Amino acid sequence: MYWLDHNIENLVRVFDQNERKEFLRLDLNENPGGLPQKFVESVLAEVTPQMVAQYPETLHFTQVLADYIGTDISDICITNGSAEAIRYIIQMILIQRIC
Repeated sequence: MYWLDHNIENLVRVFDQNERKEFLRLDLNENPGGLPQKFVESVLAEVTPQMVAQYPETLHFTQVLADYIGTDISDICITNGSAEAIRYIIQMILIQRIC
């Protein structure tokens, strides 16, 4: 069972796309329920100072993903969210048109 903030249990959807500073933005993948405390504690138990001080190494994950989906690692581009992926796609299309 997930913890659910009772202040947002009966939230009302707001359609104003520009000024929603006072509202929870569910379209930005905000999680109104939060994470279970047990999960947070288990994750924090594995966090080390080195883990926080360095960028994560993604090569191993990318190789495992490539093997799982049956493709070459050079065919995968991992991004920090959809906005970055969309930017890469637009840049690729523009570069192809210029060249």
